[in-house]
Amino acid sequence: MMLRPRILLLDEPFAAVDPVTRLDIHEQLLLLHAREPTTVILVTHDMREALRLAQNIVVMDQGRILRHCESEQLLAGAGADQPERLLLSMLSGAPA
Repeated sequence: MMLRPRILLLDEPFAAVDPVTRLDIHEQLLLLHAREPTTVILVTHDMREALRLAQNIVVMDQGRILRHCESEQLLAGAGADQPERLLLSMLSGAPA
């Protein structure tokens, strides 16, 4: 962050971190972002992580964008199409 990048790409940065440490790192990232706003692209397969950290969500499948919306819209089920059902089933542990 010292170099003040315009875009910061984080590709699965927390994947190998234990859950307790992961939550602490999430908090630190959110605090850092509040102090030094920059565009962050977070690539993750962890839907809870994406919804916790992201303002906008892009759902992709086989390199295609299926859905792009704000996190709140995704949680509210806006459009009630397949990506929302898939994400919400993954969050609840229910089968898709």
